[in-house]
Amino acid sequence: MDGGNLLQLKRPPTNWLLDPRLRTGGQAGAELYLRNALDRGHLVRRTNVQWGDEDAAQQAGEDVHHYTNATPQIKEFNQRTWLQLEDGLLRFLEDAGLKASIFSGPVVRDDDPVYRRVKIPLSYWKILVVDIDGEARAVGYVLNQSIEVDGDEVAGSADGFDIINSQVSIRQIEVLTGLDFGAVKNLDYLDFSAIGD
Repeated sequence: MDGGNLLQLKRPPTNWLLDPRLRTGGQAGAELYLRNALDRGHLVRRTNVQWGDEDAAQQAGEDVHHYTNATPQIKEFNQRTWLQLEDGLLRFLEDAGLKASIFSGPVVRDDDPVYRRVKIPLSYWKILVVDIDGEARAVGYVLNQSIEVDGDEVAGSADGFDIINSQVSIRQIEVLTGLDFGAVKNLDYLDFSAIGD
């Protein structure tokens, strides 16, 4: 994300698509989100990728609407908790005109609840890596939602966003996810305690 060169482009009509590069049976599509309390939670946010050349920014904004970039989030979590984190990071990077690499995804556990044959993650993580005055720094977050499944009904809730209590080390995210972030885990910690204001 290039916080100093973001473009304010008109939002195109939302048209979610299956990713043509993958087999259809391996993707959760529109049927997962029909008539329930689940949102298509973007892992990569549209406004974060709309920078640089206008045509490339427009295409990037459209590309985030593939189901491989969506994860099932309860509406309260997606539209409040996750959004507050994303908005805070966006404001910070825009105000400072900084470039950053942002990674995010679900924490997949064996005991995640199953809804319409799809496991619904209860936790999501996000990592921000940014260069400030020639020094790379990183900060990680884990946010949680609760899900209750009863037949074809799904309900849930989410805690409010807390900038301090949501922060975790990159090593903790590695343990939760089984991913290896290499040298990122050794970067100096970025204190973001003000972005939740």
